[in-house]
Amino acid sequence: MTGGDLIAHLAKLSQVLEAMGPSFSGIAGRAEELRVRLDEARLRLAVLGQFKRGKSSLLNALLGEPILPTGVLPLTALPTFLRRGSERLVRVTLAHGWCKRVTGSVETLSQVLAHYATEQGNPGNRLGVAQVEVEHPGSLLADGVEIVDTPGIGSTVLQNTRTAKAVLPACDAAIFVLSPDPPITEVEVEFLRSVKEAAAKTVFVVNKADRLSPADRQELVTFLRRVLHEQAGFSQEEVLFFISAQMALQGQATRDEAIRRQSGIGELSTYLKEFLLTGKRTVLEEATRRKGARLIREALFAFDLRQKAAELPRRELERRSERFDAHLTRMTLERTYLRDRVAGDRRRVLEQVDRRAEELARRLREGLTSYVERTRERAGRGLGPKRLHRLIKTALAEEVERVFKGAEGELTAEAQAMVRSIEEAHCREIEGLLHRVRQTAADLFEVPCLEGVVLDRLEAHREARIATQRWVTSFGEEASSWLVGFLPQSLQAARLDRRLREELDYLVARNIEDLRWALVQNAQDAFRLFQERIVTQLDSAVETIRTAIRTVLTRQADREAEQATDLERLARDRQSLERLLSTLMPGHRADADGNPL
Repeated sequence: MTGGDLIAHLAKLSQVLEAMGPSFSGIAGRAEELRVRLDEARLRLAVLGQFKRGKSSLLNALLGEPILPTGVLPLTALPTFLRRGSERLVRVTLAHGWCKRVTGSVETLSQVLAHYATEQGNPGNRLGVAQVEVEHPGSLLADGVEIVDTPGIGSTVLQNTRTAKAVLPACDAAIFVLSPDPPITEVEVEFLRSVKEAAAKTVFVVNKADRLSPADRQELVTFLRRVLHEQAGFSQEEVLFFISAQMALQGQATRDEAIRRQSGIGELSTYLKEFLLTGKRTVLEEATRRKGARLIREALFAFDLRQKAAELPRRELERRSERFDAHLTRMTLERTYLRDRVAGDRRRVLEQVDRRAEELARRLREGLTSYVERTRERAGRGLGPKRLHRLIKTALAEEVERVFKGAEGELTAEAQAMVRSIEEAHCREIEGLLHRVRQTAADLFEVPCLEGVVLDRLEAHREARIATQRWVTSFGEEASSWLVGFLPQSLQAARLDRRLREELDYLVARNIEDLRWALVQNAQDAFRLFQERIVTQLDSAVETIRTAIRTVLTRQADREAEQATDLERLARDRQSLERLLSTLMPGHRADADGNPL
């Protein structure tokens, strides 16, 4: 199926769902959004595996330096998101919105990550970290690619396994790390079944391969391919690499190219870069196709509820409906509390933006004042006060633009990270809430529950305008400038210096206020869109379930006359969705009644 075909099928899916009535309009809208978002070309690649397989070491080897912390004990406790950046940078955002941004040496950044993102430095996430991000200029982090270093599964820290599983639905592709000790476990096989469902492509890497002889490697290849195929459902032709991350890092540190080649990291790095260059679009299309199939399964879940409700006696249906409504009443209270927490988080973000703007204004004012003094010293004593003033103003205009562009990037990144982390925390909370609603409906009406709720995320951005010059707007100010020429040079210098300080204060205040305003608007827009978008998704999913039950209830008075017709219509609509599901997922099979096999 080509990208164009996929877009056409998603458009058809949206139309079919819209035609089924208002209760399916929310899913129809998400199908349309999925069609539009196919062209965004953003790929998320998760690095997954059991604890102590060497996932962080592998990423360090691919990046070319040990920036991610490693150790003997289970270490990574929180997902770490790696993106392309012009410099090495770590950004840690706490749940209450505070953001720590650190640049510096590899050792410094590794220490920061060890403090906030590992089980030893931050056990049980007692520091309340919401998100950890790393920006790095490494060539592997191509534009539009985000790599996630995840906690290891299967350790005694159960939260790490849950955290790793929570990352899966949002990922498009995966690198699954194994090692010879032992080659693969039952926990990994079970986890790999979920990986296969979520990721459109999985690359397998056997780390610590320097411990294997050539004969051992060949034997391990045969064994792993068989297990991956027979127990986890992968093909027998999956890509499999043998590497030694430690050897790769050793060769990079000592600049010993022979050791680096022997480590196998070169072949893996070349493969990944080629994949991101030529195969990224294909994987994105496959991931989109699976998400489209996921939407169809959501609709089929509602159909199953409606069909089960139609088969129940009226009194039993009323009893179960009352129990479901009681659960929704409790959920409404949770939603109210959630809305209050979102409002509080929004207020804290805006307060943090104000504080950071004030801090930045002080820092930039001091920096620009020092710049004026350095410019004055470089100019020497040969210039008169007016010529010196003009020289400084010209240089200052260029410097203001440079420093404020840097400040804009710094403050914007911090504000966006705060908003993203808060939104992510609330998304997870709503996803848990929605899962409980679905599980309740599934238990009450004895149908299989739809697992793995994932809400769509949004980002907004508003650029600040930079002012580099204060224009003269009054005759009095112009006249004052002309009269300065009649004063003694010492008085001219004092008068012009005072005006220069006023000019500098104005430029700082004006630009910081412009930047602060843009960030405040950006944050307000982001929170508004978040509430509109995410809560709408929750309401849509709940309303789909509620309507499935109420539709049958309203028809109970004429049930005997209408039941057969209703069930026939449900069957026809269900078959339409099943046909679309078979188109999107050719391997999907159903029985005579349209139920998945």
